[in-house]
Amino acid sequence: MKNIKAKILSHYPMGDEALQALLEHMTPARYPKNTMLVRSGVTDRNVYFIEKGVTRSIFHNEDTDTTT
Repeated sequence: MKNIKAKILSHYPMGDEALQALLEHMTPARYPKNTMLVRSGVTDRNVYFIEKGVTRSIFHNEDTDTTT
């Protein structure tokens, strides 16, 4: 989470107390390849910061699939 902490501070400087309060609500997690983090029509109460790896989004529209 060192990279995430540095990135947050580079965009939004804050005091140590505020940063610590934010970090207390963050939990590092590892997910295996092909794990679905977000599903269409489902409200998720999590925010994901990708520190290593990539994500793939697929949009289904009639006969075609678009990947981003």
